[in-house]
Amino acid sequence: MWIVGTLLGLLAAPEAMAARARTGTEVAVVGVHLPQQTDETSLSASLALVEALDAAGVVGLSPEAVHARLAGRESLVVDGAALGPGRRKREEGRILYDRADFEGAIPVLEEAVQALGDGLSGSGDPRELVQALLLLGQARWSTGDTDGAKQAFSQVVVLEPSWQLDAVNYPPKIVSFFNDVRYEVLARPKGRLQLQVPDRNRVLLDGREALSGTVELIAGLHFALVSGPEGERSFHQVRLEPGETEVLTARPSARSLGLADPTAAGRSAQIRLLYQSLGTHVGAPLVLLGGQLEGGKVGAQLYETRTGSFSRIETAPAGSDPVAALVGLVPSVLDDLTEAGNLRTDRISFDVAAFDQDTDPTLSALLLDPTPLVAFETERRRPSWIVWATVGTVAVGGAAVAVATLATVNGEDPKPEPTPDTGPEGVILVGPIP
Repeated sequence: MWIVGTLLGLLAAPEAMAARARTGTEVAVVGVHLPQQTDETSLSASLALVEALDAAGVVGLSPEAVHARLAGRESLVVDGAALGPGRRKREEGRILYDRADFEGAIPVLEEAVQALGDGLSGSGDPRELVQALLLLGQARWSTGDTDGAKQAFSQVVVLEPSWQLDAVNYPPKIVSFFNDVRYEVLARPKGRLQLQVPDRNRVLLDGREALSGTVELIAGLHFALVSGPEGERSFHQVRLEPGETEVLTARPSARSLGLADPTAAGRSAQIRLLYQSLGTHVGAPLVLLGGQLEGGKVGAQLYETRTGSFSRIETAPAGSDPVAALVGLVPSVLDDLTEAGNLRTDRISFDVAAFDQDTDPTLSALLLDPTPLVAFETERRRPSWIVWATVGTVAVGGAAVAVATLATVNGEDPKPEPTPDTGPEGVILVGPIP
C-alpha cells in the first residue's frame, strides 16, 4: 500500500507542483466581451472570474486593482490600440521612402493614412495622420505625381493650418511646393461648422478642443470626437465646402473604443492590439481575455505581457449562462502556464479571439470613464489614542475639538469628548482619533 501510494503521489506531483508554483502569479481581469451587458452585470462577471482564478491558485487582479495601476495612462492604452496599425504602416512606408523606393512606399503610406484616419475614432489626435500625409505627399511628388502630392499636402494644411516645412529636414523643392499648396488652401473661403452637442460634452475637433456653437474652419475633411461626462463617445468625419455651413449634431450614448471592424479577422486584430496596449501599462504579467464567439460558444485565453504572446483559445458552449461557461474555462486556461507562471511554449497561439471590443463595459469604463466604474472606499482604520505629556488644559480642549472635526469630515458621528485624565505625572489622554 505504501508503494502504491508513493507511486500515485509521484504521478500527481507535477500537477500539484505546478499549482503550488503558480501561486502568487497575477492575472488581470478587465471584464468579459458579451453582448447586452450593463455596468453592473459586467462587473459581476469580472468578480466571478477573479474568484475562479483565486480558487485555482493564482492571484486574480480585480478591475479595481487594474484601475489603480492604470491611473493616468488610460489614454496611452486607447491611443496604442487605435493608432497601432497605422503607425506600423507609416514606419514601413518611411523605410521604403528612405530607400528611395517611392513607388513601393506610396501604397503602404496610403494604407497608413486610411488606418490612422480610422484610428482617430479612438484617439482623436491627428498628429500621427499628419506625419503619414507628409510622407505620402513627398513620395508622390518624387514620382512626378504632383496632383497626388497636392492632395496629401492640402489635407495637412486643413488639419494643421500653421504647419510649415523647414529647409533643414526637407529638400528645398518640396518646401517650395508645399508652401505653394499651403498658400492656395489658406486663400480659400472658410467653411463653418455648427456644433449641436449636449452640455457637459467635450468636442475634440482635429485634436483641439472646440466650444459649442459655430466654428470657422479651412474647407476640407475634418474629424470630430465627442465625449460625454461618463465616457460616452461618438466619432464624426465632416467635409466642409468653401463658404458653406455644415451642422454636426452629436449625442453620444455609449462608450466606444473606436470603429468596430465588420469582419472576424479585423475584430481579432483589434482585440490583439487592445490587449497588447493594455498589457504594456497594466503592470501584471498576464491578462485574461474572455467573451462571446461565433456559433454559440464562449472563449477564453491569456495574454502574457512580457513576451507579447497569447495562449490557445479555450472554448465551451455558451448555454443559458455564458458567464458560468467562462468561469468553467479558467482551469483549462491556467493549464497553459508553466510552473513558473509563464505561458508554455507549446501552448502559444497566433490566433486571438474575435471579440467585439465595445462589448465589455468594464474595460470601456476603465479606459474612458473619468469616474472609476468601481467605487473606491477609503479603508477605515481602528480608532487610535494619542498620549500627550505635560500639556495644559487649553491644549486638551483644542485636541478634543480637532477630534470631533475629523470624525465629522469622515462621515462619522462625533464621539463624546473624553474626560481628561491627569495622573500624578501630568499625562493627558486624548482620543479617539479616526
